[in-house]
Amino acid sequence: MDDESDSKRYEERAWQYFLQLQPSIADVNAAAELAFRAVEAFDRVLKRKRTQES
Repeated sequence: MDDESDSKRYEERAWQYFLQLQPSIADVNAAAELAFRAVEAFDRVLKRKRTQES
């Protein structure tokens, strides 16, 4: 095999791997969004409790 055909095969495999990762990236983004919202909600409750205690 020459270098060019090896390069093409590697490029195709890398592209297929990248395409398989896309749903995972979306899942990670969704999880990060949920975590961010949870932290914001916790912060709001904490501030409310501190205000009530004062």
